[in-house]
Amino acid sequence: MLRIDQIQVGMTLGKDLLSPQGRMLLPKGTMLTDKHLRICKVWGVLEAEIEESPQSDIAPQQRTEIDPKIISAAEEVAATLFLHANQDHEAIRELLDIFTQTATQDNNSCYLEAHRKKINRNSLAHTAPDLATAQSCDAMQLVKEETQLASLPDVYARIVEAINNPRSSASYVADIIGKDVSLAARLLKLVNSAFYSFPNRIDTLPRAVTIIGTNQLSTLALGISIISLFKNIAPEVLDLKSFWHHSVACGIASKLLAANFADTSEERCFVAGLLHDVGRLIVLENAPEAAQFVLITAQSQGLPLLEFEKQYWGSDHGMIGAALMRAWKFPSVLEKAVRYHHQPLTGKAPIEAAIVNLADIIVHATIPASSGNHYVPPLAEQTWKLLGLKHSMLFPLCDQLNFMLDQTMRLFFAEEDHD
Repeated sequence: MLRIDQIQVGMTLGKDLLSPQGRMLLPKGTMLTDKHLRICKVWGVLEAEIEESPQSDIAPQQRTEIDPKIISAAEEVAATLFLHANQDHEAIRELLDIFTQTATQDNNSCYLEAHRKKINRNSLAHTAPDLATAQSCDAMQLVKEETQLASLPDVYARIVEAINNPRSSASYVADIIGKDVSLAARLLKLVNSAFYSFPNRIDTLPRAVTIIGTNQLSTLALGISIISLFKNIAPEVLDLKSFWHHSVACGIASKLLAANFADTSEERCFVAGLLHDVGRLIVLENAPEAAQFVLITAQSQGLPLLEFEKQYWGSDHGMIGAALMRAWKFPSVLEKAVRYHHQPLTGKAPIEAAIVNLADIIVHATIPASSGNHYVPPLAEQTWKLLGLKHSMLFPLCDQLNFMLDQTMRLFFAEEDHD
């Protein structure tokens, strides 16, 4: 049994290869090709049984000699990035190893520099607010004002209604989504991407709804549509592209993790991961000075952002995001996953919240983008036990995440980049 990153072209399967969902992918005796290995990554295969392949046959990958300066720089960045993470935990140690390998592989200075920029406190020293003049705001009041002044457009409200109605037909859902040409186009692009990797192209929404399911595609449509609602945030307050880069990555990681649980919807977990930090956007858009005070103070002092939010906003971003989703009548399980993604065991949807929690940790550790927080959060032992996963699955999952992330980002933001 070999990890997917150890398997090479030309090896032969010693056992039928199934996806985590139990789908038959390749039969025993298949000699593996590049295409087969890509299929494995897309479907989330973490390991496979190889026929008579002794360890001596596994050739080590060729590696460029690592510059000692790169190693030293990687260790320095990791010390800050993982400052608040519990490094004695096996999963956190694995993520630290993944970060170090990625940063030093082929002297990957661009990756390292991007992470260094994310956690650089010195760059904020001159803008750090004075604690004596700390600004606060009532975040829950902002949610009320936001939902009163900027209700979801009719098409989005109808999508929510379709999700909550078990009798919604495929044609009805396709008709609703089809009324928003831009949304329909993005969904079809997503369905035909590595996000699903279907063997044949799907050209129509009714076909997409039939294959994926009414609830699943409606949930995806809802999540994608929210991205376009927050565009009035000043770049000096928050880099919105970096925010959504982190959020999309967290959504994909949540989808990949959800594949390990038979009764958990991958689409629902994707949207929960995508919107897990949306509560911050409410404060950033409606009270930018109060938001900036919390974000800059937490980073400049190297302290966890969550506690600053509670102290100066009256609520943390999970509570704020859940309140917004509740006001917009989102499915309850999505609301709970967002509300409790930092305390999964305290909510009523612990598996979904735990999935988003772990996905958030994975992305903070390996993807150089930020939604406001700049450090890898700690992983509670109870959360890890609840999920029942092995730390060895994190390396292939991160490989898969990177494989899907760039394409998904282009699908979501191609129009904005063009503008």
